[in-house]
Parts: sequence; C-alpha cells; structure tokens
Amino acid sequence: MRTIRLDAGFRLDDPNSYWGNPSFQLEPGDPGYVPPSPTYPKHKKNPHMAHQPYLPKDDEGIKTLLMTFSMGLTDALATKYAITPEQRWRLKRGWLAFEHLLNLSSIYGEYSKALTTLRESMFLDGDGAAAMLAPPTLPAVPTLEPVGGGAAVPVQVEADFFDFLGRLVAQIKQADVYDPSDGNTLGIIGAEIPPPPVDIKPMPRARIGPNGKPIITCKKSPFQGYQTEYSRNGGPYVKDVFSSSRECEMDAALPPAGTVEVWRIRVQYRLNNAPFGQPSDPIEIDVRGR
Repeated sequence: MRTIRLDAGFRLDDPNSYWGNPSFQLEPGDPGYVPPSPTYPKHKKNPHMAHQPYLPKDDEGIKTLLMTFSMGLTDALATKYAITPEQRWRLKRGWLAFEHLLNLSSIYGEYSKALTTLRESMFLDGDGAAAMLAPPTLPAVPTLEPVGGGAAVPVQVEADFFDFLGRLVAQIKQADVYDPSDGNTLGIIGAEIPPPPVDIKPMPRARIGPNGKPIITCKKSPFQGYQTEYSRNGGPYVKDVFSSSRECEMDAALPPAGTVEVWRIRVQYRLNNAPFGQPSDPIEIDVRGR
C-alpha cells in the first residue's frame, strides 16, 4: 500500500486508488487489489470534458432518450456491442411502456382538472346545471411482437427497467470498440458540463477543531480537490495538506503550549494534477498551542 502524493502519476480512475484523508493506493498482495484488466478500453474518451448523467431528470427527456436509444440501436451497432435481440426487445418495450404511461398521466391530469373545475362550480353563484363529465377515451396499449416472432402482444411494465437500462449503457460504454460518436447517436452521452472559469477563486471557511488545529471547509466539485497553505504570524506561506474531500484538518504543528499565533490560510483548486484558478483570499484564525 502506498500513500498517494501529488504529481506522482496516480490516476483518478485507478480502481486501486482510494481518495480521502489519507489517500492511498493498493499494491499487488494487498487485500482488495484489482489486477490490470487486459480488456481495458482502448478508445479513451476525452478526460478533460465532463458530462452530465446520460439519464435526464424529467419525464419528457427520459422518453426522448428511450426513443433515440431504441431507434438508433441498428443491427450494425447491436452486433458491434454484442447486444442480443432480447435486450433490444426489452429496450423497445420499456420505451413504449414509458411513453404510454406518460400519455395516460397527461390525459388523466387534464380530466382531473376538469372535474375539479366542475366540482368547484357547485360553490359559485349561477343558474342552471351542467352535465357530468364523461370519462376520457384512452389510447390502446401499444403492442410488440415477441423476440422469436409471432402475433404482437400488449407491452407490459418491467420492474426495475432502469437498472437494466443502466447495465445496457455500461455494456456499450465499457466495450473495447466503444466510440463516443456511437454514444451520441444512441443519446447515451449527457450534455457537456462547461469547464470552470480559469480565474475561479475558492471560498473556504475555517474553524478550530477538537485537536486544536484549523479545519478547512471548501466546496471542491468539479475539481480533484484543493491545496492548503498557511502563514504563521505574517511569515511566508507554506504548503500543508491536499484534500480530496470537502473538509479537512490541517497537518501543521501547533504553536508552543501557552502561545497564540495568527495563521493566514488560503487554498487553491487542483485539476488534472495542476493548480487551477486563483488562490482564495486569506482567512485569519487564532491558533493556540497546547
């Protein structure tokens, strides 16, 4: 087991790396060590461009994704990514079922609003009476031919369908032959997250922890983390801990017992193993020796 240090060639996506306080990497012979995979994807995605999750947060977006994925998964792509006919059939069934449920929800939603309006009219002044609303006419349940052929049958709702969907997406993206252009065709690549501004400045907070040392709290996403440094009583800045989590305790030694020092603390983000943006404005905090 090795302690992870900055600028030492450690990869963020290495399954043997554990990021925290402290950060460490497992080595051959350590419990839980994952040996290198001979099928590690050869087509590397751009590591500098982050994306949102592929699954939208709204129902209409999910419906569009399922339609795009199902219709875009041609015979050629299915062969390329070893997608079975049953998997393609389950994907299409899930799309049709989800779309049908959305249609029913919309129809019943409008009908419910109309019933509410009619009921409320009973409390208002007026003359005469209105007819009771008839139930809406519902669309037929979509049908789909079985995998082996035969008469089409009404689609059913598959329990935990989105777990199946996630595994299907992973099967494609983790394939040796994966091409991001195929991901775009299938709609399984989320929107690009714009890079942070190059002049971004962290806004940390500091407090004295139970051990008498300053505890730094700083938002770190989407960065690897942040580097802390401090100045004692106006002296030069000295680097302290690097934190890959939101909160960390500084590592510097406390002042001599019975004395108080004014520490000026600042942090700077790191991205792709290099400093990013500007250092934060200094925070002054009194640190007492014990």
